[in-house]
Amino acid sequence: MTNIKQLSSINIVRDQDKSIEYIPTGNSKRIANFILNEFDKGVHSFNLIGSYGTGKSSFLWAFNRSISNSNTDNFFDFNSNALRNCEFINVVGEHNSLITYFKTYFSIENKLKGNQEIFDCIYQQYEKVKKQNGLLVICIDEFGKFLEYASQHNPEREMYFIQQLAEFVNDSSRNIILLTSVHQAIDSYSNDLSESQKNEWKKVKGRLSEITFNEPIEQLLFLASKYFGSKYKASKNYISYNEVLNKLNQSNNCFSISKEFIDNIGNNLFPLDIFSAITLTYSLQRYGQNERSLFTFLNTSDHLGIESLKDGELFDIPKLYDYLLVNLYSILVSKHNPDYTQWALIKSSIERAETKVDENQNLSLDILKVIGLVNLFASKGASIDDWFLTNYLSFKYNSSAIEKALKSLTKLKIIRFNSFNNSYKLFGGTDMDIESAILKASDSIDEGLDIVYRLNEAFDFPILTAKETLYITGTPRLFKFNISENPSFETPVNEIDGFINLIFNEKLTGKDIIEKTSKRDIPILYGLYKNSSTIRKTLLDIVKTEKVLSEVDIDDRFAKIELKTIIKSQKALLNHYVLHSLYSKNIEWFFNGERRVIKSKQELNKILSEICLSIYPHTPKINMELINKHKVSGAINSARKSYFNRLVNNWGEKDLGYPDDKFPSDKTIYWSLIKNNGIHIEEDGSYILTFPNSEDENFIRVWQECESFLQEAKKEQRPITDLMSILKQKPYKLKQGVVDFLIPTFLFVRRGDFALYNVDGGYMPYINETILYLITRNPNEYSVKSFELDNLRLNLFNKYRVYLNQDKQASMSNESFIESVRPFLILYKSLTDYSKKTKRLTPEALKLRSAISHAEDPEKIFFEQFPIALGYNVKELIQNEQLFDEYIIKFQKTIIELRDSYKELLNRFENFLTTEVLGIRSDFPQYKVQLQKRYDSLKEHQILPSQKTFMLRVNSELDDRDSWLNSICFSLLSKPLDRVSDKDEDVLKEKLSFIIKELDNLCDIKNVNFDESEEEIYKIDFTSQNQGLKNHLVRISKRQKEEVKKSISKIENTLGGDKQLRIAVLTELLKKELNE
Repeated sequence: MTNIKQLSSINIVRDQDKSIEYIPTGNSKRIANFILNEFDKGVHSFNLIGSYGTGKSSFLWAFNRSISNSNTDNFFDFNSNALRNCEFINVVGEHNSLITYFKTYFSIENKLKGNQEIFDCIYQQYEKVKKQNGLLVICIDEFGKFLEYASQHNPEREMYFIQQLAEFVNDSSRNIILLTSVHQAIDSYSNDLSESQKNEWKKVKGRLSEITFNEPIEQLLFLASKYFGSKYKASKNYISYNEVLNKLNQSNNCFSISKEFIDNIGNNLFPLDIFSAITLTYSLQRYGQNERSLFTFLNTSDHLGIESLKDGELFDIPKLYDYLLVNLYSILVSKHNPDYTQWALIKSSIERAETKVDENQNLSLDILKVIGLVNLFASKGASIDDWFLTNYLSFKYNSSAIEKALKSLTKLKIIRFNSFNNSYKLFGGTDMDIESAILKASDSIDEGLDIVYRLNEAFDFPILTAKETLYITGTPRLFKFNISENPSFETPVNEIDGFINLIFNEKLTGKDIIEKTSKRDIPILYGLYKNSSTIRKTLLDIVKTEKVLSEVDIDDRFAKIELKTIIKSQKALLNHYVLHSLYSKNIEWFFNGERRVIKSKQELNKILSEICLSIYPHTPKINMELINKHKVSGAINSARKSYFNRLVNNWGEKDLGYPDDKFPSDKTIYWSLIKNNGIHIEEDGSYILTFPNSEDENFIRVWQECESFLQEAKKEQRPITDLMSILKQKPYKLKQGVVDFLIPTFLFVRRGDFALYNVDGGYMPYINETILYLITRNPNEYSVKSFELDNLRLNLFNKYRVYLNQDKQASMSNESFIESVRPFLILYKSLTDYSKKTKRLTPEALKLRSAISHAEDPEKIFFEQFPIALGYNVKELIQNEQLFDEYIIKFQKTIIELRDSYKELLNRFENFLTTEVLGIRSDFPQYKVQLQKRYDSLKEHQILPSQKTFMLRVNSELDDRDSWLNSICFSLLSKPLDRVSDKDEDVLKEKLSFIIKELDNLCDIKNVNFDESEEEIYKIDFTSQNQGLKNHLVRISKRQKEEVKKSISKIENTLGGDKQLRIAVLTELLKKELNE
């Protein structure tokens, strides 16, 4: 074999002047020319992002060599005009400050503040080539190491410098280009930073044009073919063998590499066959560093590498296994290896074969290595069957030997054939007969499987967005997959706008679906699976295998692994039958009773858009992603508050008073939804809110629907949720985010044409920003009642206004109703508690007071409740002007009666005091003076506390009637007259009569001469029907007091405990004694 000098990895500082064999790829050429084209457009800073070993370092080296006219290398076929006199600043990243690195690079002594000296030095480098229109190239390889350091040490300072560097380079007047390379996106290095620091990080990211640098697997194969093609010559047998493998790759779905690509490079891969070459590149991509590991492999002198091959021998998959196991051993046996279990199983299977297989052991080991590696790296749908293994190993073994070895390995339970994906698998080893156990499980499984439940459990379908509709209307139309056995007719609500109904029922035909879904006019696309029985069988197989797995011995580890592998394969097969059939002949599609043909994702999405345009034809154009969604962000909720505040308070100003130089999100929403649709316009030098003047006919239709809602609300109150439901259903289906802006705006624009009600607070006379926001938060708590406008009702309303000394109106509005109802509400509020509660009014006054106190609907109170309270019919009032005049006169009298009800109470109380108590007819203050004189002989010590309080009020210096009467009432009832009830009025009269009589009796006793220390004197009034009132004075001396006590005891003993009997006996005795 030819001895090839090993290539090392590239270091752009160390190797900048070296000549290295670089093989450019199509991808690297495209990127290099893209950089130059973008540079000509003014983009000067670029950041290459690619995983480890993708060739970023060698690309930077090759770019520098190619762009400079001092070198003969032009790896990327640059146009000769692009080549320039170049200066290079090459940097390889290290865990250090980039500022410190440049200061060391330029030997800067920090004489100036900041980083100016660094940029001065860079500019000096640029001046070397500036005059010749040259180019300064700054390459920072392994840039991520500087970023890692920056994230941990003074991020603000470091990122600000990088930002300055990018801005310095991006000056279009300078021919400077900055190339950096990282293994991951720049913002990935900022995960542990604060939000403000992350924002600064994003600024830096925004100043570097990002370029993805990942070589595809085909590119690595191409590199390998270039290398091998120049070193080796393929034999005829190899060429024929490769043709067999290429066909095998297509028939058995082994690797996702096109036949044409393999035809082009396959014969240049010798001594690798195409399968070992593909497996090699995949394995190095997964475990190594792509081309870096590839070139290490190409140049290795390892005893297991290419150098170890004999003439004509192939480096096939078994040899590749040996090479990988030795050279990547530490990675493969690490528990961090995601494929650790598979590699362990290959190793275990080989060890078992070495102890159990006696005949043709090498062939058996090769079979195990091929099965193991191909299962690891081939496509999921690959079929590693007898045909595959026989053809692949035919270069070394005959078919009968291969067949015999397969049977032996199967019998030894080292491999097993998985019928579910038609492939051989390595088998860990178990005494369980898995196939028999699965068949036996059928006896205990119900064949009547709930296919819908199982499929819903197995699949998590994505929500699909109808893209064309989104582009046309700005509204995201979301379709949800729905699985059922029969056609579903569910109405989409909230964020869902339609359904893709997948039907699994072998008993249904396309004709059945057409009949069931015809003329439904609902946004549902129906898909009837024709392979439902196959899908049902696969689901049953999964259930059976899961049952066997649940019953397997806890220590039978290999049986568990194998059963889980089988279930995984079964689920992959189910996935193929269901998801991969969406665009195949296994499913028939229907919409609105018509067949539709769908062969791709694009066609499916296009039909979803057609459905939306058909079902929701009146959706307006609202290109505002911030609000055109079901759930908006918290920031938009705040913006909604700000918008309502400006709408209510600044609607008379240009742009609602938003500053011209600022664009908060609520201003953007105002422009998009309100201003651009002609709702807020300038007219006659002032700004007004009006009916939309929009080019979008559908927006006009939505507004007219809102107008229709108000028209319907003339008949009865309508909840605002009714309007929301209308706009959120076909033919509009607006998103909640739009509804929450549009409906409050409409209500505010038309605020004069309806009355707003709240479930707790009743009628809401004014609409402010708080109410508008609450309507969006709790719409179910609000309703509207529109004003019914006709000439007769307007005439009646204006007659009310004339009575109230208010100007006539050309139309009824919320404002005019509020203005007219306010005097009555003020009247009721000014009434005393007595006037609000007394029943001592005419029936009409009671009804009128009730109507005012329960006033909610300003329209209803004028046109229904007031007339009904006074016994009139509103229709007759409207039609008969004379009758209305009578009604107004009666209305005035009733209002006066209600207003003066407390004054009448005062009059009644005064009249009772003068005529009933004092027996005189006199005015205030004469009767007050007379009452004072009547009791002026009584001394303070002679009267009781309650009598004393009364006398203090009688003798008070109050000089107005109402206050004096009020004080008298307070002394008797402990409450003022304006708070008494009808019952209290009767009690007041009784108490007044009683206390006057008490005081009169005290005056009579005072005129009798007696010694208070020797006797007590009582005045007794005895009234009978025959003899009338008789007055008697009774004297009881102290001596008699003792005798009285003894007599009382005898009488009580004689009469017993009967109270009524005692009163009757004592009354007769008193009557008899007083008459004698």
